[in-house]
Amino acid sequence: MSSGFAPPGYRLVFGDDFDDADVSRINEDATGGRPGAPAWRSRYRHDRFTIINEEKQIYVDPAFAGTAGHALGVVSFGSERVPEEVSVQPYLASGGLEFYVQGHSPVALELISKGYFAPASGLFDEKFIGEVPLVETVPGAPDASAESISVTIGAAIKLHGKTLYYGRVPKTCPRGGFPVRAELTFAGLGGLAQQTVTSSSTVPCPKK
Repeated sequence: MSSGFAPPGYRLVFGDDFDDADVSRINEDATGGRPGAPAWRSRYRHDRFTIINEEKQIYVDPAFAGTAGHALGVVSFGSERVPEEVSVQPYLASGGLEFYVQGHSPVALELISKGYFAPASGLFDEKFIGEVPLVETVPGAPDASAESISVTIGAAIKLHGKTLYYGRVPKTCPRGGFPVRAELTFAGLGGLAQQTVTSSSTVPCPKK
C-alpha cells in the first residue's frame, strides 16, 4: 500500500503491496522479509480456517502441519462441571511438533503442548511421546479435565524443493491392520499418586 492511500492528516505506518513471492515472511514470529515488504504473523486468536472480515485466503507458514484437530473436556464453575471443545492445531517445531490449543467458551484459553517421535521396541518401530499440560481455568476452580483428543500427528514440509516428512505410516500393513498402543501417565497432584494406564487396539490398513 503506497503512501498515496493515506487520507490527508494521516501518516502511513504499515503497508504491503504483496508484489513478491516470498512466503517465508509469513511465520509465527512475524520476522524476515525484504525492505518494504513487512512480515506477517501467521497465528492469531482465530484458527486458520475461521474466515473473518470476508477474507478469501488462508495464511500458511512453513511450520504449518495440517488440518486442526479438536479435544473435548470439562471446566468447573463452583460445583458445576461444564463441557468445552477446543481446537488443536499442529505445527512443526524444533525437536518435534507443537500443538496450539485454543478454546473460547465457556473459558477462553490458549496453550502450547509439545511432542516428538522416538524409537520403540517389540511390535513397534516408533512411538510418539506427547505432553498435555496442566490447564488452569478460572481463579479458585479445579483445573480442566481432558476427556478425548482427536488430532493428526505428523508433518510434511518442502525445503529446497524436497519434501521432508516427520512421522509416516509404514509402507506395508500387516494382515488385520496396524497394532497400536496408547500409554497415558497421569501426574500425581493434590495428594493423588501418579498412575499409568495402557490401552491396545488395531487400526485398519489405509485404503489403496
